[in-house]
Amino acid sequence: MLKRHFIILSLLLAAFGVAVGQTGSSSVETQAPNMRIGFVVYNSGTFRRSLERAVKVLSKTVDHLGERDEGFLITFAGSESLSIKTDLTPDKEELRDGIENIYVEAGSSAMWDAVYRSAEHLKQSVVAAPSTRRILVIVTDGDDRSNQHSAAAAIKLINEQEIAIVVLGLADAQLSMKAIDRLAKETGGRKFLPLATEGPETIADALIGHLRGLK
Repeated sequence: MLKRHFIILSLLLAAFGVAVGQTGSSSVETQAPNMRIGFVVYNSGTFRRSLERAVKVLSKTVDHLGERDEGFLITFAGSESLSIKTDLTPDKEELRDGIENIYVEAGSSAMWDAVYRSAEHLKQSVVAAPSTRRILVIVTDGDDRSNQHSAAAAIKLINEQEIAIVVLGLADAQLSMKAIDRLAKETGGRKFLPLATEGPETIADALIGHLRGLK
């Protein structure tokens, strides 16, 4: 009888040990960030009113990010004013502060430079993992005047790095759709062109819903 109890206890301990090992492995796998997002925001003076709206949208988007998500912030007017305002961080408060303190700068729109350099920064900052999705959210009116990098070079880098693109099209006057359409189409990305009547929370909900659905 004693021998039988010993065998049963041994089997239970073995089963428990397997279960513990499986749980530990699962825990490690789930600790990798779900999303690493670069917020790339046009901040020229010709975008002043739309910038205020963009700040509210992105701030609310950050509110919806998960604990294991990370983000960085880059602003651009011209190539010379392109700047990393907040580097990659899991700190949502730091990221939100960076967004809420974006200010208008002088410069001729360099959208493709911003896209290229943001993709490059994401590539250098992030080691790709199966459980991590790399994303760029580009906030622009589509204006595109002066660039050091071509559209083709920017799109090639994005596709090589398998970076998901989301374009948030906003404008003080009228959107320039040529560059927006090309960026979305040739990267397999998604464009959001919210109506003037849509509030920041509604737009942010749509954005985060799309981001969470990315594979």
